[in-house]
Amino acid sequence: MPHAELDSSTLRLRAGERRVLRVPAHARWTATRGGVRLTEPPRWLGERLLSRVATLREGESLGLDEAGWVTLQALGECTLVCEVPRPVAARLAAAWRMIRSGRATRATAA
Repeated sequence: MPHAELDSSTLRLRAGERRVLRVPAHARWTATRGGVRLTEPPRWLGERLLSRVATLREGESLGLDEAGWVTLQALGECTLVCEVPRPVAARLAAAWRMIRSGRATRATAA
C-alpha cells in the first residue's frame, strides 16, 4: 500500500501507562522510542477466544489484520506511531480533487 494512502498519528506514553484503543483493520504500530507491550484484539480459535501479546522495542513494527480494541502497556517512556489506511471515500475525494484541478489548469491554458 503506497504511503500516500495512510494516515498516521503519534502516541506518547509514560512509564507504566496503559491505554485501550479502538483501531481499524490493517493498522501498523511502530515503536519510535522506548518499548511497549501490545495486546491484539481478541479472535476466535475454535471455541477459544485468544489475544496475541507482542513486545515492541524501539524501531520494531507490528501490523494488525483485524479491527478491534488493542491494549498498550508502556515498558518505560515510549513513543509510538500508528499508521492506518485512509477510508476509501477520502481516497476517492482526493483523487477527484486532483482530476478537477487538472481540468481547471487545462481550461485556463486554453
